[in-house]
Amino acid sequence: MSETDLTTLRLRLEELTPQGRAALMPALHLAQSLFGYLPEQVAAEVGRTLGVPLAEVHGMIEFYDMFYPRQTGAGYCTPAPMLPAP
Repeated sequence: MSETDLTTLRLRLEELTPQGRAALMPALHLAQSLFGYLPEQVAAEVGRTLGVPLAEVHGMIEFYDMFYPRQTGAGYCTPAPMLPAP
């Protein structure tokens, strides 16, 4: 995996830092909204910033279905057939 730019994440996490562990879920939502999923570097940065052990961060990521530890594929869509004009 290429190096992930964490600058924006660090800036956005500053407001959640005083809440510590209580801000873990909002911080993960924020990180996922920025990156689309939660790669290892992002999970580590969230844990380090909030003072939460990486094992707990991974535990929350793996427990909740709304968090994606890996990139997800694009959705599959089949277009409807064109209807004749009336």
